[in-house]
Amino acid sequence: AEWHRRRKGTAPAFSQTHIRRMNQVAVKHTEKWLKEILTPMVQNNESFDVVKELLKVVLRAFSETALQYDISDEEIYMFITEWDLIAKEYVLKSAANPFRKYLTAILPERRRAAQACDSVYKLFHRIINNYRNLDSTMEGTVIDLIMKNPTFKNDENIASELFLYMVAGHDTTAISVSWILMELGKNPQEQRSLREALSKMKPEEWSKSELLRNVAREGMRLHPVSSHAIARELGRDMITKKGYFLQKGTLAFLPFYVIFRNNEIFEDAEAFLPSRWENPTESMKRAFIPFATGVQNCVGQALANAELHSILARMIYEFDFSVEDEGYPEGSLVFTPVGLRMKATRVQTSQPLKLTMADNSSITQCWQGWADEERLFGLEMQQPYSEFVLNGQKSIESRAYPLPEALIDAKIEILQSEKGLDGVSSVPDRVTLHKSSDNNSSTQSPLKRIGWVTFTKCILYTSPEEFEADREKHLVDPNSGYGWNDERPMYGWVVGTYHKQDVVDVDEDSVDAVAVRRMRSLFEIITT
Repeated sequence: AEWHRRRKGTAPAFSQTHIRRMNQVAVKHTEKWLKEILTPMVQNNESFDVVKELLKVVLRAFSETALQYDISDEEIYMFITEWDLIAKEYVLKSAANPFRKYLTAILPERRRAAQACDSVYKLFHRIINNYRNLDSTMEGTVIDLIMKNPTFKNDENIASELFLYMVAGHDTTAISVSWILMELGKNPQEQRSLREALSKMKPEEWSKSELLRNVAREGMRLHPVSSHAIARELGRDMITKKGYFLQKGTLAFLPFYVIFRNNEIFEDAEAFLPSRWENPTESMKRAFIPFATGVQNCVGQALANAELHSILARMIYEFDFSVEDEGYPEGSLVFTPVGLRMKATRVQTSQPLKLTMADNSSITQCWQGWADEERLFGLEMQQPYSEFVLNGQKSIESRAYPLPEALIDAKIEILQSEKGLDGVSSVPDRVTLHKSSDNNSSTQSPLKRIGWVTFTKCILYTSPEEFEADREKHLVDPNSGYGWNDERPMYGWVVGTYHKQDVVDVDEDSVDAVAVRRMRSLFEIITT
């Protein structure tokens, strides 16, 4: 079937490697939102529209990772607004009255929805053209797999599929987190218990929190985002527990909202009780299928769960949320708490939050500055790997993040640092680069400009076996901190040309430049 070919073609985009990469970017955008949007609201004692804010966070992350596109604020606003009109007209009203499709000329709402479709499809054609114009594309992303899938005959087919993934890729996570935040705001003791549990764990271990998972399950049980029943054709005759005979070929509908609030399955079903999932019954486990089940279940459910847990945990750890206005539930394709407004206050945590540089950076692979030819960039590398690259021994530089596409084939300086902990930078985010090579100098810089390199492409390793096969090229000891790790993606930056330069001794107080960290180990070198 065509749907099966389409689904099979994009399934690799939701491998564990890609999920880790996409989840990291979602957390990064959450961090940016907490710092730039929520914190000022907290300081001014202002409430915020939960759904609208989280939709923007998740849309930005999905666009960057799945579509390799740096979506603008204007495009985000347009998509959210126009998609709402499209869903109400074509999903709700047209489903209730199929004759509306013949009345476009006399129905202003339907004409407006048609205009919304045009606006949205123009966005996806821009995304398609952006992908085609990239100097280097990342393999295995949603857009990469769709563009290469022969099932899609033209750009209209591709745009329609991208539209589908954009809708599914942002609604589920953002709206589920919104519902769960509302329940935690109405149940402050549950919120405090979750925060206390998270405070006893390292941030990288939050996803393993059983209480976090139980809170998420309970929130999705009370508020399943799918507003419609799923339909399945029975493959055999069957008799229900209540004695009803259902013939093979019968079309069965499963309304999530009704099933998840069935008191025969979930005791006190209307109450928000995360503790019910500590020892769930078999009936509860069978009934709870928020992402559907079978071969047509949600292909992106693992990503949705990962993002939901990460975003929710990060927000609850540092802020306490209360409900100002519950709004009202509305459903087109998804049940949404329209008008839900909450307030946040910062709480004292038991331990300072330590984030990786990737999560704490506001600059991404899509930053326009990477393509500025007047900027000079440098890559921090510890000894002895920096030397290995510049003497030709190391032909692949392994990293846990991709090289920005604009830096493919660009000259990048090697900024050598002393040997330290594997995978941990001991260098400040702003470093003065001195021209002196005197190791006894009191102004000795922690970074030395020892040469330059170009990288011809960036590859994504999809398995430990694939990574190990290139061991002679990347020279990574599998037992070191740079070895394969199932908890993070692994990329290979393929070395092109390289040049090792001599360090010239001059007056130790003569300043050459300043290196400013832009993303992870990539610095911009600014001449002073």
